[in-house]
Amino acid sequence: MQSYVLLVMSAAIYLGIVFSGLITAFLLTTILKGVKLI
Repeated sequence: MQSYVLLVMSAAIYLGIVFSGLITAFLLTTILKGVKLI
């Protein structure tokens, strides 16, 4: 039971890191595109 909780927690942390990384990459690309358009 404890190992299951640890697995879920680590998976949630991993997904959070990946999700935030995708958001940052998306924001950076949109900012760069906006700079190029100007």
